[in-house]
Amino acid sequence: MAPPPHLLWVTSRPTKLSPEDWIEWYNQDHLGALIDTKSVTNGALFQEVPLDPNAKHDKPFLALYQTEFADATRSDEFLNTKQPDSKVLERLDLSQNALEHGEFDARNYELIQDYDPNGVGNILVPVVLTVEMSTTDPAGFDDWYRKEHLPMLSKAPTWKRTLRYKAGPKAELASSEQPPYLAMYFFEDLAKASASPEAAAANETELTKKYLAECKPPAVARAWRLIGKERW
Repeated sequence: MAPPPHLLWVTSRPTKLSPEDWIEWYNQDHLGALIDTKSVTNGALFQEVPLDPNAKHDKPFLALYQTEFADATRSDEFLNTKQPDSKVLERLDLSQNALEHGEFDARNYELIQDYDPNGVGNILVPVVLTVEMSTTDPAGFDDWYRKEHLPMLSKAPTWKRTLRYKAGPKAELASSEQPPYLAMYFFEDLAKASASPEAAAANETELTKKYLAECKPPAVARAWRLIGKERW
């Protein structure tokens, strides 16, 4: 099954809740409530697995929502539907306005490639790798991905599929500069795939080096462990 044409990406950091309560709020209350507005199709929650101990990312949680809308939180479906009160926030004696209890950074993306030659469908895996990039040569960049990089990388062990996106409308909760391109790589075992000669070969071609070198600011790769999902 093909994924919906748009993606809402939201990274976050709790400020008044413990990480455990934040996860509970997302999984028990928020994911399902947002889906029930019909502004998004499904939802999943991830927690970062650091790839580089020196990298500084201040929002370790990622919620992903596939959606039919280019800007889901400005859709009529979202704006005209009252979401139920959160039982987790009520238990913690906190206001029902989640924006008061954490920091968020939201982005809208538009799907540009669903690379799924084996027909695995719209799956999730234990750990998802995301790579954010920019380019001064969009046509060549797209050609490299389609004709070289993904066909080579798909030979790595446990690879399942790759989704590629370009930036959509600026999201209401955007708090940082959005990279123009996002790739999401689905491996059953990211560590095994990353250590493979097939992955090394895909990442060491002249074109790969060219587009990584030209990427300003540098490409950002992050790994995310799946910790919750609704209707995915």
